[in-house]
Amino acid sequence: MVGYTERGRSEEAIFCFEEMVPKGGCTNPVTIVCALKACCGSTGTIAKGREVHAQAIKAGIESELIIGNTLIDMYVKSCSLREAEQVFDKLVARDVVSWTALIAGYAQLGENENVFHTYDQMHESGIKPNLITFVHLLNACNHVGMVFEGETYFESMSSDYGLTPTMDHYTCMIDLLGRAGHLGKAVSMIRRMPMQPDLVVLHTVLLACRKWGNVEFGRHVFEHALRLDKKAEATYMYMFNIYSDASMHDDADIIEAMRVENIRNGFH
Repeated sequence: MVGYTERGRSEEAIFCFEEMVPKGGCTNPVTIVCALKACCGSTGTIAKGREVHAQAIKAGIESELIIGNTLIDMYVKSCSLREAEQVFDKLVARDVVSWTALIAGYAQLGENENVFHTYDQMHESGIKPNLITFVHLLNACNHVGMVFEGETYFESMSSDYGLTPTMDHYTCMIDLLGRAGHLGKAVSMIRRMPMQPDLVVLHTVLLACRKWGNVEFGRHVFEHALRLDKKAEATYMYMFNIYSDASMHDDADIIEAMRVENIRNGFH
């Protein structure tokens, strides 16, 4: 079962589990966890996941932490959030994985108030968040335009928990700042990043520059993006649209000519 699950062969892992049930081999937590992970990795298997859950209840191991965490993850990934909550509530002990899995479920369904409320409860219970927790928090801030709160969470990562932000965290923050019109802050954050910004980050800012009609920052980010990859057509499209929206049609034509020339050169 482990071998099949690790290789993404979920259906075969589930078949093995079904073969074990009549033989009474489903009382081992490792077996249950493996079966649940197989259900997470296969489409349309929430019904089978519930059967595995029933086996865990029958074996009296439902409230074990590793079982509970895997159940929460399975129900969250299948958008069965109420069932994830029920498992969470029954856990005798909870760790960062338990809390973060539930936060992820709320974030996935856009229940942003529950994201922040659950994080506050996690903090009050003395559990320290991890990098994944903060990705979900920042995404939730982004969805509702909570710039101050997003900046607070971002700073808290390093100052309170000693966590080093990854590209995912920077992307969330730059998108949040750009959507809210704080283009200066977004560009400044790009300059302060300890890693090279990728095209996803730069394109995010170019979209914001178009939204807010900021040609100056758009031009700066466009040049940065070209240094990364001259053949990325989306880069030219974003800058073309920025110039077009600003009625700078001569500049837009130059961008289009650059796009055609660089794409043509890429085929030789």
